Amino acid sequence: MDAHSPGTDIRRELVALLPQIRRFAMTLTSDAGRVDELVASACEQAIQKSHQWHGERRLEPRLFALLRALSRDDPRKRKAGEADARPEKPAAREKARHSIMDTLTKDNAAIFLLCVVEGLSYLEAAAVMGIAPEIIADSMVSARRELAAAAAAAAERRA
Repeated sequence: MDAHSPGTDIRRELVALLPQIRRFAMTLTSDAGRVDELVASACEQAIQKSHQWHGERRLEPRLFALLRALSRDDPRKRKAGEADARPEKPAAREKARHSIMDTLTKDNAAIFLLCVVEGLSYLEAAAVMGIAPEIIADSMVSARRELAAAAAAAAERRA
């Protein structure tokens, strides 16, 4: 491959985007060990499909959508049953909480991250998540409420 080939360009972009890709993968899976596998798989597939990317659009939304599809199709997740689909009990979440994003439900965390942290529009986030933009707006309201409640609870504990 020469220095100007699309494969080289996408690889450089992937390296630059790794922190963002990993951060989004962490919202999609509760298994910390699975995050790196998910990111590696997404990067592999992005490189294999690099001939389809011509640089006309941002790469991030495509990578986020790929991560979402890979996490949804994970055979280990299906074997685990519905444990991931059910919301955790507040006490269990309280024990496992490592960051403010952990206070959000999985989908709300992913949507909040895409819109607020990564700067995607509601339309772009909807495309990544495979849902309607109206649902993105509703999830953003829910996420903000959850974050406000978590901040209030933390302030009460400190007092």
